[in-house]
Amino acid sequence: MKVKLFLLFVVTLSYGFSQQKDNDAIEKLLNSVNKNINAFDNVTIEFKILARSNTQLNAANELEGKLIYAKGKYKLEIFDVLQLFDGEKAYLISNENEEVTIIDPKDTEELMFQNPLRFLSEYKSIYTYTWDIKQTIQNNIELQYVKLIPNGEENSYLLIGIDREKVLPYKIIQVVNKEQTTITLEYIEKNKPLPNDFFTFDKKLYKDYYINQ
Repeated sequence: MKVKLFLLFVVTLSYGFSQQKDNDAIEKLLNSVNKNINAFDNVTIEFKILARSNTQLNAANELEGKLIYAKGKYKLEIFDVLQLFDGEKAYLISNENEEVTIIDPKDTEELMFQNPLRFLSEYKSIYTYTWDIKQTIQNNIELQYVKLIPNGEENSYLLIGIDREKVLPYKIIQVVNKEQTTITLEYIEKNKPLPNDFFTFDKKLYKDYYINQ
């Protein structure tokens, strides 16, 4: 009996060490991605979004968007909607409706779109994480996927496909219940010249818009 208990202890201890080693390696990789993104003055990313529902296998919507990101601030454009974050407040601007909605960025349910790079600053605090598959795609790009599971969530997770050579995200897959959204980062431009007020909301530009605060 003592031998069995000892073997169980050894197996449990070995598993614990292995899991901690994996966690350390994942943290190192994600920290490197975060460091690479923030090493630039700014990053412009053009991406495609594909949304699917498992309950409707033929239902798929593909959209194109652009994210301009600099030190936590961003402009996110998807079709006719612009979402701006100036470091304190988020502004949802609809040209079609001629409306601006000012949102507390902590109120994530009010945001129409989540910053695709949000996981880089939050993975330690709100996710547990494990390794997922390795994949080789076109042009021999090798991806290492990391699975991020929100704390307290059972039916949702993120899969982050990281370009192993560039150490930058290439694909982000979000699964919530039976809904899957895939974001593919197709083009990245670094250090694009931007005016100093690029992330500043200028109310004068929207004087004819309805502003909802």
